Amino acid sequence: MSKFCELRFLKPIFPPKSRWSIEKDMPDMLGKVVVITGGNSGIGYEIVRILAYKNARVYFASRNLEKSLKAAEKIRMATGNDNVLAYELDLSEISSIRSFVKIIKNRETNLHLLINNAGLIVTDQNLQFNSKGEELTWASNVLGPFFLTKLLLPLMLATHELDERAGRPRVIWISSSDHRLSVEGGINFEDIAMTDKLTSTVDPRYVQSKAANILQAKALAAIYPKKIISHAVHPGSINTGLFETIPKIEKLLHKPRQQPCYKGVLTPLYAATSSEAATMNGAYFVPGTRVGECRKDLSEPANAKKLWSFLEKRMECIDGSR
Repeated sequence: MSKFCELRFLKPIFPPKSRWSIEKDMPDMLGKVVVITGGNSGIGYEIVRILAYKNARVYFASRNLEKSLKAAEKIRMATGNDNVLAYELDLSEISSIRSFVKIIKNRETNLHLLINNAGLIVTDQNLQFNSKGEELTWASNVLGPFFLTKLLLPLMLATHELDERAGRPRVIWISSSDHRLSVEGGINFEDIAMTDKLTSTVDPRYVQSKAANILQAKALAAIYPKKIISHAVHPGSINTGLFETIPKIEKLLHKPRQQPCYKGVLTPLYAATSSEAATMNGAYFVPGTRVGECRKDLSEPANAKKLWSFLEKRMECIDGSR
């Protein structure tokens, strides 16, 4: 049976019940500073809402500033937490990332949690590129989160140095079970834009980006094993705006197993806040707050190191062209 059939039709729709709950087990986040991308809708919105209830100071950002400001106001009103702040951020553009990071660094001396949640699927068969010539899915889902993480790392490392008792800062990379459909090793380094797969039913650029997120999580955990906790998370098959623009046949494949957005927050928040998850640096978590098994080749340190090095070189190249 093909990987496609195995993934779409044989995986359990409903994960086993988790032993960890937000209500009973998630710690209070008072004094914690959190940055999350894509928090104005979907899973991101629900994560921001719960973090606000738990008293965190939350900065969230997305391309649609108006929508983000409305979402922030709604959450502030519902939770009574005034420390929920929304900003504009286009992860496909390094200039936008730098502007957002400057805001965070001007306002904060600590950063305890970064959740790389935002993502997109480009459904147009004609390739789209950012201002630096990067394919848009790669720029938004892989390169952008890498830039954001690298630029915020000094703040996170300083947070650890200032107060080791508060625990290591965490970086969460939202991935997907769709990573299993990626090429061997996860990344097609010879053709990042996947130009030879433009007519594929399953978007090869999206699944490649989700494989990359797992490799990014593992690479960061390997680089800073005692200073940063880095996890990849498959939140489940969730009905978010991400799938609104995909072809009808894809919608038909996804719809039967999709669940409401609020059910997609449990595992990301477990990875982001639980003491148990802190003992498993570099893990890949799946629905039900379980440690999952990503595809075997994505667990190989050499593949994670290769991608991280590739992204660092690209970042240097882009910086040099400013």
